[in-house]
Amino acid sequence: MIARIIDSLYNPTIMPANDDMLARIRTTLTALGYSITEDQPHISGERAHLSVKKQVLLGKNAAGVPVVIKTSDHPDGIKEILQEKTARDVLKRLSFAMDELLQAEELFSGSEDGRYFLITSYIPQESIFVIRPIEEQFFLALRAFEAQEAFHATTYGHAREIRNAFEVYTAVTYLDSFHGFLESVRRYTSNPRLDAALVRGSRFLEENAVVIERYGNYLTHTDFVPHNMRLHGRAIYALDLASVRFGNKYEGWGRFLNYMTAHNPPLERMLITYLRKNRPEEYLAVRLMRVYKLGYLLAYYAGLLPITTGNHLKITELRIELWTTVLEEVLDEHPVPDEVVQKYTHARNALRSEEEKRRQREFAET
Repeated sequence: MIARIIDSLYNPTIMPANDDMLARIRTTLTALGYSITEDQPHISGERAHLSVKKQVLLGKNAAGVPVVIKTSDHPDGIKEILQEKTARDVLKRLSFAMDELLQAEELFSGSEDGRYFLITSYIPQESIFVIRPIEEQFFLALRAFEAQEAFHATTYGHAREIRNAFEVYTAVTYLDSFHGFLESVRRYTSNPRLDAALVRGSRFLEENAVVIERYGNYLTHTDFVPHNMRLHGRAIYALDLASVRFGNKYEGWGRFLNYMTAHNPPLERMLITYLRKNRPEEYLAVRLMRVYKLGYLLAYYAGLLPITTGNHLKITELRIELWTTVLEEVLDEHPVPDEVVQKYTHARNALRSEEEKRRQREFAET
């Protein structure tokens, strides 16, 4: 699966966003009453490779009010934006507590000049998630995940609408998907240690398939990390709703905890302590989803190896090394040593340009 995604995404006939493309987009947006700003953190630096088929741009309306513009002229990119549009519409209609997890107002959607556009309001935030006090980060994360858990598909009478609008992952889906991750890694790199860790991960998931299924049919944002949320007052806004599906209730938790392992270990430890104390019977499901999401990450970065060069290639190799270690520790139910994360962070930052470091700060990533 990952192999097909990588091959498709990096087709050499398809180029990342460039000046000519932006000029054409700018012309179309002008006719719609919008403009784009000079600084575009979502399509620059290390994220440039993600703008091949879909562009996420910052802009303004005619009154100068900031907006977010998602656009594409490629079938795959259009499909992803339409998936987000559908998710937004369905979530608005379904009767559950979206007052805890909001979405930006939609301002325009439709096709213009051979491109599809989805334009939403820009949500300002007083301070980004990662610089807030750790206790506040803890409770914000808990609120966000409890809001998602409030919607269990079998509890509400919307099964047909859900299946038409969202992907639905069962234990079988997760197992098949993880096998695909292993195949992709083997295709792009020969790494005995990584291979052994993924084989262990696959066996771990297979042996606990019943646990994966037990906590299924929940709304889950599969990429719920700080750069996919905006905080305004006490409100939490979810971004990238194309990543919403119905599956194991801890898939989003798994992604978040893995992210915090590398970016904020104290928060990861606080959340782990909370889960072990308050949800001991469900903690195995948390570990299973962490392993699943680590498989995805490792397959993704392995797929970048043949198409990256220079410092970007070195950073990709560092990430594979880090996430292999994290996978091993999660499987052994051990905490990741602080020195592993510190070594990775130091080496990664040494390879980044000053421009990329600045972009990362502005983009609310580290």
